[in-house]
Amino acid sequence: MENKRRKFNGSFKAKVALAAVKGDRTMAELASEFGVHANQITKWKRQLLDGLPGVFSDGHREDLRQQQTPTDRLYQQIGRLRVELDWLKKNLALTLEEKRAVVEPVHEQISLRRQCELLGLSRSSLYYRSQAEEGYNEQLMRLMDEQYLQTPFYGVPRMTEWLRRQGHAVNEKRVRRLLRQMGLEAIYPRRKQDLSQADRQHKVSPYLLKGLEITQPNQVWAVKNRFIAPGLEVKKVKVPQKPVVALSPQEVRDLIAATSQCPTLQLRVLLAVTTGLRRGDIEAMRIGDVHFDCSTMTTHNRKAGKAMAECPTPEEIMTELANYVATLPDGQERLFADRFGLKR
Repeated sequence: MENKRRKFNGSFKAKVALAAVKGDRTMAELASEFGVHANQITKWKRQLLDGLPGVFSDGHREDLRQQQTPTDRLYQQIGRLRVELDWLKKNLALTLEEKRAVVEPVHEQISLRRQCELLGLSRSSLYYRSQAEEGYNEQLMRLMDEQYLQTPFYGVPRMTEWLRRQGHAVNEKRVRRLLRQMGLEAIYPRRKQDLSQADRQHKVSPYLLKGLEITQPNQVWAVKNRFIAPGLEVKKVKVPQKPVVALSPQEVRDLIAATSQCPTLQLRVLLAVTTGLRRGDIEAMRIGDVHFDCSTMTTHNRKAGKAMAECPTPEEIMTELANYVATLPDGQERLFADRFGLKR
């Protein structure tokens, strides 16, 4: 069976110690009567005799007073916080002017500084009083009011310049503030049509090549009209929804026949039809770009050059080019020097 440690309260210890102090019984008798070891009784007796002088001294009273002082101070602080909380509940969610109005300068328990802290109001905002406009500002406002009746289209920059011509050294910020205070704004006609916005009644033409993959020359042809001559009859042509295909052999022959009067133009047409080069690439070609030994041509356009490498130039076109180059004067670098008088 385990031995549990016994605990004695203060009244039992005092009773045993007083019985030992009397001395009418031995320690063995006291130990047998109270069920406590004799050494423990001796210890409690010594503690009682050592503590008796302190009961009648002033230090004990001072200790009791020091223990009571923090408690009283805490109760006092709790009471003050309760009063502040009750006062704050009545003054929540207020504007700046309302906060100034609820401050009580002669409150008995809450100081003025503490009221400002509870309301979130700075002391400078509490004491601030707005001043009326100076006499000089009133004079400027009177002058601008008279000028506004004559020129209501004057804004801040022009009104500032007018005041400076009258001898008043003012800036735009001051003029803008005074005009806003008077409620004056420049009056001017608005634009009838905002050119930066599209007309809702204008028909938007669809983009016919959306989603189309262009994989070969002459698959898509496009025409761009920059200028229309006066008196030229323009007819509305219905554009098919399907992509444009390459020209048929008969159409190519008709096109070559139509350009037979101008050899250089006919040669340009042959190059465009057979190689798929654009007009700008053909006009920029040089004589050194034509390689007669391997029937190929070089162009600075990457996409066009890749297509030409896959489809070499036919021998008939290379023969026509060789005959044409033989007729060119010495020193000419470009393949086609004439521009047909075309202007961009």
